[in-house]
Amino acid sequence: MTTGERIRWIGPVLKSGRFWLGLASAAAAFCLCLLLLNYAVMPLWTRHDAVVTVPEIRQMPMEEAEAMLRRIGLRAELRELPFNPNIPADIVVDQNPLPNTTVKPGRRIYYYVNASPKEMVTVPDVTTRSEGVARNDILHAELTVGDVLTDTLHNPYEGTVTRQTPQGGHAVPKGTRVTLWLSPGLGREMKRVPDITGLPPAEARRVIIESGLWADSPDARGDTVRWQEPGVGNRLREGSEVRIHTTNPPKPPEVVEPEPVPQVDSAQTPTPAPEPTDTTATPEEAPVEPDSIEIPPRIPPELPPIEPLPPADPPEIPPVDDDGGDPANDDGDDGGGEGDDGGG
Repeated sequence: MTTGERIRWIGPVLKSGRFWLGLASAAAAFCLCLLLLNYAVMPLWTRHDAVVTVPEIRQMPMEEAEAMLRRIGLRAELRELPFNPNIPADIVVDQNPLPNTTVKPGRRIYYYVNASPKEMVTVPDVTTRSEGVARNDILHAELTVGDVLTDTLHNPYEGTVTRQTPQGGHAVPKGTRVTLWLSPGLGREMKRVPDITGLPPAEARRVIIESGLWADSPDARGDTVRWQEPGVGNRLREGSEVRIHTTNPPKPPEVVEPEPVPQVDSAQTPTPAPEPTDTTATPEEAPVEPDSIEIPPRIPPELPPIEPLPPADPPEIPPVDDDGGDPANDDGDDGGGEGDDGGG
């Protein structure tokens, strides 16, 4: 499109009343939006007319100062200062912003307190212990258990503590939170055992852990690591333990070699001649003829005397009555007699 054609196209538009009416309407809408934003929305958003005067909270107990700030719509944030024995404890010694300053509602007010000295306790060393035992030790030391996280460090004992914050042996106020990291167990990668001989035990443990292995060896209390197991160059699973020793390595057992037995050459050593034996029998060694052997008589063993049996009592025979014989036999005898008489 040429310049002349463009001018011929714009001319009718500029002469149109609708164009100018639409342009005027858009300008009026824009101005209306600006007025609403400035006089309606922004006052509600920024609350230019709402201000709060910061009260004087210095020399007040910290609980009372915090309650006053919250009551008038301000936020209180505590900042503890090292204890100063010349100032009352737990009293607000300073504030920011200063008193009588006008601020918006919800503004954060910092107040500084001379914190009273707290009883200090020693953090127990709970590394290499199970989570339950570590919790008991921490609570027994009048501390609290904080976050319990899974560590990226591996060791052979899954679920045991690998790290803690604060570290064991540090003095902290009572109630301090102790964060624990637990071991995920052995890894899958193979790691090479580094050379740590000649290093202090603490440095040796650091080198072993950085190499992806694990080192505990609480008995290594010397100044220098003298030997280690496994040895340098071995490849172990990630998290496997490398033991360090600060004492001299044990001596290998002495092997006692048997004394050599001298070998005698039979070709050079003459064989001794056998000694002659005397075949003449002596009287004591004369052979004994079988017939001349006297056999002692056999003596029977003595038997214990036989005691006679006691006499047996005769059986009792009931008396026989003369008239008490068998009636059949009596009748027979009588009959026989009568027969004899009759026959005579």
